[in-house]
Amino acid sequence: MIMVWIAKDPGARRQLHDYELNTTEARWLRSGKRQTDNKEMYWAKYETGGIVAGEHTSSWKAGDVVGQQVPLVDQSIRIKHNGNYLWITRRLSRRYNEGARVEIKTIAYRPHIIQNFIAAVNQSFYEKEDKELRIYHSKRINPTWMKPITRRAREWGSVILPPGMKEEILEDVKRFLSDKDRNWHASRGIPHRKGIVLYGEPGTGKTSLVTALASKLNIDMYIVNPAQRGMDDAKLSTLLRNCPSETIVLIEDMYIDGLQADDGGEAEVQLDGAASHRDAFVGGGGQPPSTVTMSGLLNALDGVSSQEGCVVIATTNHLERLDPALIREGRFDDHIHFTFLIPRQAHDLYVHLFPLEDFGPHTERSNFDFVNEKSEKSVVIFTDQADLEKHASDFADAIFSTPNSINLPAEEVKTSKKITMAGLQSYLTGHKYAPIEALEGAGKWVEGYEATQQERSRVRLTAARGSDYGPVKKTTPKKKVKKTVKAIESEAESL
Repeated sequence: MIMVWIAKDPGARRQLHDYELNTTEARWLRSGKRQTDNKEMYWAKYETGGIVAGEHTSSWKAGDVVGQQVPLVDQSIRIKHNGNYLWITRRLSRRYNEGARVEIKTIAYRPHIIQNFIAAVNQSFYEKEDKELRIYHSKRINPTWMKPITRRAREWGSVILPPGMKEEILEDVKRFLSDKDRNWHASRGIPHRKGIVLYGEPGTGKTSLVTALASKLNIDMYIVNPAQRGMDDAKLSTLLRNCPSETIVLIEDMYIDGLQADDGGEAEVQLDGAASHRDAFVGGGGQPPSTVTMSGLLNALDGVSSQEGCVVIATTNHLERLDPALIREGRFDDHIHFTFLIPRQAHDLYVHLFPLEDFGPHTERSNFDFVNEKSEKSVVIFTDQADLEKHASDFADAIFSTPNSINLPAEEVKTSKKITMAGLQSYLTGHKYAPIEALEGAGKWVEGYEATQQERSRVRLTAARGSDYGPVKKTTPKKKVKKTVKAIESEAESL
């Protein structure tokens, strides 16, 4: 962090007549094998015409040499902070595996000067930039949080849900995070906690809403996985206890088919298929399977020492398989169902992806001009907002094979089509520059989409029962197989 401060301080950079250029991080960043917080990447960039020291850049051009500019070992840099001079010296550690350390000195015995400087460095390093979201993941072994990953904030308007749904959730969370709500709970001796369960089919927008919610409120996200290898009750409790207040704690893809019994039984935390596949990479490393128990999870969520002021959000595809004690009132007060796509969402997604400023009259161009490749002239797809709305309505009608579908009652559209928002968005992004083609091909795409979903359901059912290549392994618990088959048969019938 202090090296980043030096890289940004013009006075400190002018003293770096001799310095080291660390290109290790640059090599990993360039190869795409490592995700790094942008605030570490203050580089000295060499180009024809000289060096631009401390430039924050992510561009890669032929002939560039990019690296992190740091002082030489035992070289002292003098900086001025809040009217006080400090001398910063980079020293080699006495232990071979600890790398370099930083030594800070000031005039006379004034420890508060150094303390204030370190606090300012820490705040500057971790402060968020505009339109930025920080996401924390738990470490594999130690019950601590990894350095955050910085992502571009998710635009609130990019999450398309049924009318009024996300606005109601936003207002509820904003109310919980307010000082008024915090003081109300404190004055009455009630723990200040908020739990929300988002449940429904995969691809209906559960995780997308959580990301957009954190971005909208400008708060951090902490993602924890109770089924991660190496996780136990103590680690889980420590992780949740160390989450700062006014943050979102996300328990993603939580499906508990059975938790490790307190007497040492064989049942363990289970996740949905996608989460289990991801856990093989995130929580591997030779760690033993998770031994989180039901009592341990409940205690971590709302035990005596549990953190307050956090919004705990769990997403699951199977609410009916969660233990009632886990999702009871007081732990997760709100259970919000994410359904399959409805016509209004199809309409709104079309309007969002093909806005008038990009495909309308030239006076409102924003991001790019839609150009005819043959004539090289700009093309106007929609004459005005009303024309765009009409095309969006026609698109929804084509998806649901029903005229005037966006005005149908909710009870009629819930069972008409089983299309997810993720599926439709994937189709439209394949026609990102051709809204008319997307409209004309919508009906054919729906037919192919439904056929693919039915085939996937058949494959899952066959895999659960045992394929032609042999029966299910005997090591699989019979109860779980029976339950899984029943669930998949239900899915197949619904399709």
